Amino acid sequence: MKSTTVASLLALSLPTVLATNHTLCYNYFMKKDGCVFSAAAPDQRCPAPPKEHTTPVSAFELQSGPNLVKRSEPRRLERRYDTTRPSFAVAGGEGICGFYNSTSEPGVCLWSGPEQISPTVETAGWLNGAKTSNCGKRV
Repeated sequence: MKSTTVASLLALSLPTVLATNHTLCYNYFMKKDGCVFSAAAPDQRCPAPPKEHTTPVSAFELQSGPNLVKRSEPRRLERRYDTTRPSFAVAGGEGICGFYNSTSEPGVCLWSGPEQISPTVETAGWLNGAKTSNCGKRV
């Protein structure tokens, strides 16, 4: 009887122990939208927006169109969020997720939150010293 009671209590408390501590970013989008696109839990994940097609998609055919840019005008890619701050290369080395070799591994820098002195999972960004379970995820 006692072992059954103990087993029942352990089974009920196990989800609480295994619950994920979410970051400030995660909590922000969960509060704002009621869901998070990158959530692991299906009940917290935002549904993908439906793609409506008015006509069937036909096979693609490679066609080279005229160059719409004058040769005197420079052609360049535009940033989605334009800024006056220049981008910079990351040198690699030790980081929150361990050693990073920038010459052999592709990667991106991610916001690590506003709290830099003593961050907690709740006060820091998507990736920080207290939340390393996001290391290695693909963007």
